[in-house]
Amino acid sequence: MKNSFLRPAAAVLSVLSVLTVFSACGRDLGDLTEPDEQNAQMQDETVSGDRPTIIVTLDGEQYSILQAVPGLLETTQNASPTVPNSSAAAQNAAPSATAPAASQAGGNTAASPLSYSKDELVAYFNSCANKIKTNKPSFTKEEQSGVSDIVLSNSLANSLVGVVKDALLDEDVVSTPVAKGQDCNGIVSPEGQSYVSTITSADIADITIQPAGNGYTMTVTMPEATNPEDSGPYGKIFQFVSVDDVLNDYAPEVGATVARENITLRYTGSTATLTVDASGNPTEYSTHVNCVVTLKDASIKKGITINSDVDLTLVTDTKLTGFGW
Repeated sequence: MKNSFLRPAAAVLSVLSVLTVFSACGRDLGDLTEPDEQNAQMQDETVSGDRPTIIVTLDGEQYSILQAVPGLLETTQNASPTVPNSSAAAQNAAPSATAPAASQAGGNTAASPLSYSKDELVAYFNSCANKIKTNKPSFTKEEQSGVSDIVLSNSLANSLVGVVKDALLDEDVVSTPVAKGQDCNGIVSPEGQSYVSTITSADIADITIQPAGNGYTMTVTMPEATNPEDSGPYGKIFQFVSVDDVLNDYAPEVGATVARENITLRYTGSTATLTVDASGNPTEYSTHVNCVVTLKDASIKKGITINSDVDLTLVTDTKLTGFGW
């Protein structure tokens, strides 16, 4: 028996055309549809949707036309060619190459933030943190500021350390409740701005992320900075002490006079940590700002005038908790 798969497709089509008009060995094609013993099984298979095998005899030789499409026997009786349904073919076609891979694969979910690049993670951090000001949830702000270390070059000035420390910052924890819907632009750093963070990946030293419950915790570490300005990276995320603050506010509070060019502020180890739920809504947000202030040739007047160099470390810790969305 010759297998039709080994013959050219054009030859197979020629055999089908001849069979629709002429008889083969005294039997026309219509006889093939009669429920004789040979074709009864083939018709049953056609009804069930399986593809039958047609066996025909031509010039004394038998040929098998394998995997004939269901319905072929009925259409060949009318000697009319079957025209494929173009719309049906389109419906059965493979997924479009231009369709998103996720939809072709059954709708995979978006990538986890754990797999984000640095740029993507910073953007995610910003979008989540900024909800604090744009969506106006309720929360409680706790802030503590203090002088963790102070050094004066003049031994006589050491008696003033307590005075300087008390005058500069309050080490008590200050708690501020915020109601839902309340404008908190003046409460959450950077104060007076409509955002919590607009940092870029170029502004920071590092950003990390780890799972936390059904959400994530992200920590931004800022690079070291000397005399930062409001327009710089620190101004995009922190409320920080500037040279102008020292010159116009802190120095007068302790009775000190110092030239602007003799003020140096060095920021190190400052961080912002944000925890969000699965929807990206903050559940906790905290900042840690560490600054070493150096005053060169400062003149401190407290009953007497003492000239001294001053190095003091200012630390401010802020935490937002109890979010209500």
